[in-house]
Amino acid sequence: MKPRVLVVATLTSVAIVTGCTSYNVSIRTFPAAKADIYVDGERLGQTTDDGRAIIATGKRSIFSQPLLEVRKDGQHAQLKMAYGQAGLKIENVVRATSKTVGFDRYYDVVISMVGNPLPPLKKELLTGQNELRVSNPNNFAVWVAVRSEGRGVDFIVFESGSETVNLPDGRYDISYVYATQPDELLQGGSVNLSGHSVELRTIKHASGS
Repeated sequence: MKPRVLVVATLTSVAIVTGCTSYNVSIRTFPAAKADIYVDGERLGQTTDDGRAIIATGKRSIFSQPLLEVRKDGQHAQLKMAYGQAGLKIENVVRATSKTVGFDRYYDVVISMVGNPLPPLKKELLTGQNELRVSNPNNFAVWVAVRSEGRGVDFIVFESGSETVNLPDGRYDISYVYATQPDELLQGGSVNLSGHSVELRTIKHASGS
């Protein structure tokens, strides 16, 4: 079975007076792997052995929608970028968020190279009065799924890091996938959220794998 590769991309767009912008993309793959990077079919680079790369598209019209592709051994993921938007999820995009700072547009994109091993997500929940924080003490990334009757959110918790999401009241089932075991869906139990915050910690592997 081919290994799964998760890609995290951060995109910044800088608008200039002529109506052009330059897309600068910082890419990180999980698990670490070399992957080719293309924009509109043009190869712009490759991630390093530790799964990192930074590319720049050069000046483009703010009305253009460059297609970002990451390819490895027949596997691929695609995101159509757009100035002033979060981007169009075409294939194997787990999550794409964006924000504007001045004239710059910043994107955070999480991509799965081979499908989605997490439970089906019928509706994404991005707001709520309850804070759920997940910390990861391991030296590898963890892909987390939070579900309540098909509703919820997916997110990546990087090595030795933490992520926080806000959710409405309800009972949520937690499952996750380690970057070192991408074919195994692990169950993390359930939590009840009702006007309070909850912090969860993934299991630490002594071997780091």
